Amino acid sequence: MKPKILFVDDEERVLKAMQRLFARDCEVEVANNGYDALELQRSHDFDVIVCDQLMPEMTGVEVLRATRKQSPRTIRILLTGQADLVAAIQAVNEGEIYRYINKPWDNQELITTVLEAARLSRIPPAPPAEEKPLESSIPHHILLVDQDAELAGMVDAVIPDKVTLHTVDSPERALEMVGQQEIATVIIDTAMGGDATTQLVFDLHQKYPQIIIIVVTYRADISHLVELINSGRIYRFLPKPVRLSILQPNIASALAKYERITQMAEQHAKMEAESAASENDEAQTDTHARATNSAGPNKHGNNRWRGRLSGWIERLRAR
Repeated sequence: MKPKILFVDDEERVLKAMQRLFARDCEVEVANNGYDALELQRSHDFDVIVCDQLMPEMTGVEVLRATRKQSPRTIRILLTGQADLVAAIQAVNEGEIYRYINKPWDNQELITTVLEAARLSRIPPAPPAEEKPLESSIPHHILLVDQDAELAGMVDAVIPDKVTLHTVDSPERALEMVGQQEIATVIIDTAMGGDATTQLVFDLHQKYPQIIIIVVTYRADISHLVELINSGRIYRFLPKPVRLSILQPNIASALAKYERITQMAEQHAKMEAESAASENDEAQTDTHARATNSAGPNKHGNNRWRGRLSGWIERLRAR
């Protein structure tokens, strides 16, 4: 079955170009305004929505924010012809977008991005996680990559008692820490340099896709933000100075998202192991042991999530 893609743009020529590009590989629907797009979503199960930012009446961020609530399975991509820093920040923090694509776009890059988003959207979901509260007894760990003692004090002031804060001052020490300790959320200050920040975000995303990344900065730059969105799938982007009233709910949201991902991934691993065991009685004992290890206490930092579950976790991250 072909992926179902919705393109939203107030320019007719753009919509026609999208239809030509994707007609062979996808089922394509188009809308020239946000209201029509949301109406289409009520009657279609789209895998991906690609939405222009600057449109009359309803902006792309507003459309994608509504899409996230109305159809969380649909992966969201923002398309824009103008570098708008405020819109990009809103797209991350409110629309939780998968990619940010500039106009004019590269045809092959756009096709590759949209088809990859559709592939992630169609990875079969894990079975429902076991019912247990997000405020579980499992202690969480947050890693702050920064030299700012004030920010460390603010983070420590807003996190729950069960959460442990670790601080490091370099990307190298950050990667060493996440390899040893199961880190739920990494908060990175761009003060250590744009290139270093980008590389660390990319490395974390590639090696530990379940980690939720928050970036804070005094010097917000649109090109750097777009790079962080597209290469590292950051969860939040918070300009400094960060108020406690902003920091606390965003950290809480990141921890809750991490817990949902890991709970569902553990359930997915158990179901996979049980299915494999039923097909091979001789391997039953060994398979259940692997499932127990997968779901049990962390023994190797975040490394237990590498391998078969990484694609599924990436799919959940994209939602």
